[in-house]
Amino acid sequence: MWFIGSFWWTEVKSENCLLFSVQINSHWGEEGIGTSFGESNNCSYSKGLCVLSDNTVLKWEPTKDRMCRYIKIGTWEGKFLDNTWLSDDAQLALHFAKPTPKFWDCSNILEISEQGLATVTRRRSKRSHSNPKLSLVTSPEMAAKLTYLDKEMADTLTFTFTHSLKTFCQNLDLVKKWALAAYLSNPTGLARMIFENDYVTAKREGSSLLRVWPC
Repeated sequence: MWFIGSFWWTEVKSENCLLFSVQINSHWGEEGIGTSFGESNNCSYSKGLCVLSDNTVLKWEPTKDRMCRYIKIGTWEGKFLDNTWLSDDAQLALHFAKPTPKFWDCSNILEISEQGLATVTRRRSKRSHSNPKLSLVTSPEMAAKLTYLDKEMADTLTFTFTHSLKTFCQNLDLVKKWALAAYLSNPTGLARMIFENDYVTAKREGSSLLRVWPC
C-alpha cells in the first residue's frame, strides 16, 4: 500500500566553486608555468589549461609573444652607414657584423646586432628577372634619376652631419658637467689636467674662478 505523494531518498553531492584571477608566468625556453600556488604539476603553457593536485583548475589564454625569445620594444626609422645603423632621433646606434647573425623567432627572421638587440629590417625587393628588357634612357628619365640621387646624397650628408653635431653637443655637455664636478671636488687635479702640469696647485675662488700657483 502506497500513500499518495510517496517519495524516496536520494543522495546529492554539491561542491562550492570559487572563481578568482591569478597571474600565469612563462618565458622563452621554459614550457612550464609559474604561479603563486607554487607547484604546477609540470603544466604546459601552450595548452592553456592545468589541474593542480588539489583539483584547482587554472585556465588562461596563451599568447604567442610570451614564448618568443625576443620581444618587440618599438619601431624606429633610421639609415645605414656601412654596417652601422643610426636612428633618426639619434637615440639608438646598432653595429652589425659581416656576415650578420640571423635568428628565426616567432615567424620572423631577425638580425642580431653586436649590442644584443634583434631587428627586422625593411629591404627593397629586387627587380624580377621576368620583367621585359628596358629601352634606352631618355633625357627626362635621366634627369629624374639624377635629381633623386642628388636628393639622396643631400639627405645622407644632412643625416650624418646632424648626428655628428648631436654627438658633439652631448659630449660637450658631459665634459662641462665633469669639469664642474672636478672644480668643486678637486680643483688641483682639474688644473693639472688642463695645463698638463703636475707641478701646479689650485684653489676655488668664487663660483667660476680657479686660482692656480706653481709648486
